[in-house]
This record gives sequence, structure tokens and C-alpha cells, in this order.
Amino acid sequence: MAKNILIYLVGVFLVVFLVSCAKLPEPKAPIMGEKFGMESLKLGDSIPLKWGDLIAVSNSINNPDFTRWWFQDKEGNVYIVWYNMSTNKFLEDYRFLKRR
Repeated sequence: MAKNILIYLVGVFLVVFLVSCAKLPEPKAPIMGEKFGMESLKLGDSIPLKWGDLIAVSNSINNPDFTRWWFQDKEGNVYIVWYNMSTNKFLEDYRFLKRR
């Protein structure tokens, strides 16, 4: 008798639990630079001295030939430039994140 009641209660719990579930909305994919207001600019022949110190280098999961180099100037602004290891060159475009 107690076993039947336990099975009944577990069944009722599962039904209530499953009915109360709702599908979560799909997250919107962020647009590059939308959240932080990054600017895309062109790089010349070399890394400008005003960019300050190199603070990090990170690899790209999607393309193992590329790394990102992160620089920070005295005001705290961050510059991100991509480096192609197979051609030994920086890409022309870089990102600029201005501190406010």
C-alpha cells in the first residue's frame, strides 16, 4: 500500500514538474563590438608606441594560425590587433576599446 502511494506521489511530482517547464528564449548573438562599443580602424606598418604595453596574447579557436595581441595605453584604452603566424604579419584592421 505504501509503495503504491509513493509511486503515485512521484508520478504526480513528475507530471507537475514537466508541465511547469517552459522553453527559454534563444539568446541573441552579439554583434562584434556592440556591447563594448569597439571601433574598427586600420593599422599602418607597425604597432604605434602610443598603444602602450602588451598586456596579453590570446589564440583563436576558429583559426589556429591567428593570435590576438592586446595592448593598453596609459589612459586604460585597449587595442586588439590580430597576428597571422603563417605569414608573419599583422592584419590591417584592429579594434579599439576606449575607457570612459
